[in-house]
Amino acid sequence: MESNGDPGPPERVRPTLVEYNTLRRVPEKIPWTVFALIFVELVERISYYGTTQVYSNFLAQYRPGTNTGAAVDPHTKDAQPGALGLGQQTAQTILLLNAMWTYLVPVAGIYIADVYLGRYKTIAWAFAISVIGHMLVVASAAPNWLERDAGKTITLPMFLTGIIVMGAGVSSFRPNISPLVSEQIPDTGTHVELTKNGERVIVDPSLTRSRVYSWYYFLINFGSVVGGLTMSYAERYVGFFLAFLLPTILVICTLPVFFYGHNRYIKNPREGNVLVPAGKLICFGLKGRWSFNPILMWKKLHDGTFWAVIKPSHLGSSKPEWMTFDDAWVDDLREAIKACSVLWWLPFYWLCFNQMGNNLVVQVSTMALHGVPNDFFYNLEPFGLMILAPLLDMIIYPFLHKHNIKFTPIKRITVGFFFSSAAMVYAAVVQHYIYKTSPCGTMTHTLFLHGHIICRSTLPASLASTAYLLISVSEALACVTSLIYVFERVPRRMRNLVTTILYLVSGVSALLGTALLPLSRDPYLVWNYGVTAALCFVGGCLFWVVWRGGDQLGVEGDEKEFSAGMGTRVQAAVWREMGVEMVTRERERALGLGPIGRPSMRAVRADRQRLAAECGRQ
Repeated sequence: MESNGDPGPPERVRPTLVEYNTLRRVPEKIPWTVFALIFVELVERISYYGTTQVYSNFLAQYRPGTNTGAAVDPHTKDAQPGALGLGQQTAQTILLLNAMWTYLVPVAGIYIADVYLGRYKTIAWAFAISVIGHMLVVASAAPNWLERDAGKTITLPMFLTGIIVMGAGVSSFRPNISPLVSEQIPDTGTHVELTKNGERVIVDPSLTRSRVYSWYYFLINFGSVVGGLTMSYAERYVGFFLAFLLPTILVICTLPVFFYGHNRYIKNPREGNVLVPAGKLICFGLKGRWSFNPILMWKKLHDGTFWAVIKPSHLGSSKPEWMTFDDAWVDDLREAIKACSVLWWLPFYWLCFNQMGNNLVVQVSTMALHGVPNDFFYNLEPFGLMILAPLLDMIIYPFLHKHNIKFTPIKRITVGFFFSSAAMVYAAVVQHYIYKTSPCGTMTHTLFLHGHIICRSTLPASLASTAYLLISVSEALACVTSLIYVFERVPRRMRNLVTTILYLVSGVSALLGTALLPLSRDPYLVWNYGVTAALCFVGGCLFWVVWRGGDQLGVEGDEKEFSAGMGTRVQAAVWREMGVEMVTRERERALGLGPIGRPSMRAVRADRQRLAAECGRQ
């Protein structure tokens, strides 16, 4: 069903300013299509993270003697599953390349949805591709094939093909499902309604969005934790065939739910993608400015005329045929590019984050497990983020703002870099003591992965939890805050550009991570974590030097209320959308009314929850 209009009644009674400050606010009734799509996303996340959770053991660890890769005796305290035995360095290489692939494909998925198919059809095709990829991964872990030549002749090529196909499907799914959920949320505007018991209430769309994305964010992280934990024990007790098969069954079971709503979902018409015209405009502006001399090129790009000379009004009749936009569009692009400069520093941060998927998992396997799967601890990061993000948003940030402690976005991002660096310093210290307490010394990982169980360190695996929790704190501070910072400072029609740049910088980080691959093996693992920590720390320091004055970028007014979770630009926009007259604080006091910033706080909190979901577990 194509829908452009208001799904509710056409006539709505707007609240007066007095009513807005006195009447109780309630959310709009949430349609079942929202819950259907959230359920689809939940199961898809369980499926995806349940599958990727066991990649490290499947690739790095040797098959312990069972035909499924399960532990010989899963009831022993240090039981370890494995399959291909490619080693830590090769496994890290494959996982980094897979990460780069899954970060680049969403760019194409966004473009296809915006220009050609629309979100629903793009998701449908992505589902089909994802299922094919899942099936190939399941087939690669078939018990009979694992026994042939240690699985490398048939299993490895099929597994690599499977993760490429599955990555293409999943990565086209994830950037489009959240906007499709948003389209289902009623947008009737703020209005007054009479309840069944006769009470006049204000129906607040910001409360509706907040409730929907609270559940959306929670269930994404919940799905990743449930999927990861379940498949960790499945690989340990039964083997990789079951660990890959269960997620495949789950994702197939969601297809009827998704397709049942085909004629019931609200599907807004395609609006076009800003990426192609933005790229053409920037390339057009670089003509005559490009130089292999970086200093000369820097001067040409910063001479103050770059954006002025590529505006349609300046070009007049000589403008290219593809330049169908106006000067305001160019100004919006300039603001978006300026705000997105924050994101270009994130590769330093993601270098540390990308250590979790393999290197830290293998590190834990060489410690005393005491009955816990070595990839169990990976789930501490999303679990910590699931608790920490709302804690920061609802308690800690408002508390700091109330006591006039200016923990601004730029400071949060900088501290996030330092927490990530601290996680790697901690991992380096743990690695040092693993070498020190293992009978195999600095060859612990190499010999252990070849089946020498005696090389296991006596250090308890619980020590590894600190690194994961530090990364969780860093993600809440650096990743989530940087997205919010950028999204609040770019025009709405440029937000797809922000999402695209986010995926691109994440892919760049995975590419940079391949430069550290020579350190991802014995006896250099302490250096691996140490160098990663140093790069992240230096990146955080440089970010602070460059952006320490960036809290004022794009924010109007004397009070920079973003430090409490809201910004004056967003506040004014929300009030304009609500149709409520904006008043000054002096006028507010004269009328004896309460703070008018609260409604926008709810709207911004809804955006924070959505962005946290996009940053963390997608």
